[in-house]
Amino acid sequence: MHSLITAVAAHDEDARFLAWPGDFDLGQGGHVENVHLMSGAALEGFAGDGAGGTYFFCDDGG
Repeated sequence: MHSLITAVAAHDEDARFLAWPGDFDLGQGGHVENVHLMSGAALEGFAGDGAGGTYFFCDDGG
């Protein structure tokens, strides 16, 4: 999955389309609060949305 995110980030037009109207911003991958899964699997933020939400890769991207 990282390769898809990398490909989108490398193409400005695609990234802009996802940001508007898609509300998916690769420039906002940080999350304000510490979050974790009950299983203990790792979370890696990689994008955000306009409402303050974060998109995460979970564990090995699955």
